[in-house]
Amino acid sequence: MSRDLSTTVLLNAANLLEPDGVWIQRTWGKIGYVSVKRLRKAIRRRDELTAMCPETAIRVAAVGLLNGSAGKRVGNEAVKRVREHLRLGKRSLPGWNDESGRTKDEVVAALREAATTT
Repeated sequence: MSRDLSTTVLLNAANLLEPDGVWIQRTWGKIGYVSVKRLRKAIRRRDELTAMCPETAIRVAAVGLLNGSAGKRVGNEAVKRVREHLRLGKRSLPGWNDESGRTKDEVVAALREAATTT
């Protein structure tokens, strides 16, 4: 069941990043490193989450789907699936996102591919 949930999270995260101006590089989202509580508050207000990296989008999607530790757990699983799909090894997802020349289309495609192939 958590695999199904992480698939949903990855697809939702890809959808979050698609609108122009949402995907960003070289920052951990404009709201910084976020706790589950802060994410929920930001989701309710809908005014703080205007730009985010893929890992933040995954966390936002997970917390939007599930409460508390369950959301965190599914978010962690979703991040792990993307890292495995991209064969990042010890490299981080934000590090991959921040590579020079990386595009929004590549990032969105990677999230969707990880959701459907791993």
